[in-house]
Amino acid sequence: MKIVCLYTDKGGVSKTTTAPNIAASLKNAFPASKVGLMDLCSDHGHLSKRYAPNKENELLGAWAIVEALIDPRLRRDGSNVERAILSSTTPLRVVPGTTGEGGCVDFINVGVGLSHNLRGARIFGSAEDAKKFGEEFTDAIERVLGLDYMVVDLPGMVDEAMVRSVLPHCYAVTIPMDVRCYMNMAEAEVLVQKLQSMDVDVSGFLRTFVEDGEATPKAQTGADMVLAGLSRNTGVPVLPGGIPDRRILPQSIEPEFAVEGGPAEVGLYIMAARKELNGNQRGVLQRTIVAVEGAMKAMLAEADALAASK
Repeated sequence: MKIVCLYTDKGGVSKTTTAPNIAASLKNAFPASKVGLMDLCSDHGHLSKRYAPNKENELLGAWAIVEALIDPRLRRDGSNVERAILSSTTPLRVVPGTTGEGGCVDFINVGVGLSHNLRGARIFGSAEDAKKFGEEFTDAIERVLGLDYMVVDLPGMVDEAMVRSVLPHCYAVTIPMDVRCYMNMAEAEVLVQKLQSMDVDVSGFLRTFVEDGEATPKAQTGADMVLAGLSRNTGVPVLPGGIPDRRILPQSIEPEFAVEGGPAEVGLYIMAARKELNGNQRGVLQRTIVAVEGAMKAMLAEADALAASK
């Protein structure tokens, strides 16, 4: 299983919005692959609040998986881990026009109380402990769900328990950079150093909120210059393209639950297929889909190059 994530300690850079669409583009590009999407943004869990099929799943989520792995009483019965994973997982349809679960990803829901529950867990005391747990955690998910790829939405706290657990096992870690404002780019070099100290390879910088019109805003031009310098200093490439500015996208990117118990239909792929969108909106969404899929392929290409160099 290859774990893919966008990671940064800055908010508002389109990380959570882009994550399900990266998962959608993976499923669209590799239809035979099993793709998972995990929300590990503890205490917030925006994806879980939106896509969990019921309140119980929203609140329990991945904490049930963690608890089944660290509680000695629950570990005695190995089936507890499998039950916890299956009860925290729901299908999300991301490719329109498919039947059954053919166009679905498995959404693994975090539970908004995960961080609070983890504060007393001794198993996360050291970086090595956290990394070891992360291996067990991700191996269990891969074993039970049979995933080829998993896209993870992580909170922007490098010292948070599940961040320290999962990040070292990611195949592609890309740092999104908001080109509307280059002030945060000065801090990105420190973030790269922190990640490298955790044995995390950064696959690239991904430009977000990119204006795709004929005229490039001055702020974006300045940001690109700063980003080029940052790339030279860190050795981390700037991925080609970027995620477009979504100000002109329709605001109603909400899940559509089909019949009760059926998968929610989510992501830009399903939005692009909706009949109520006008031609301009459909065009904007289609360009965004192409950009997201291009970003996903660039992330994997850089991760492949890093893996081959080792």
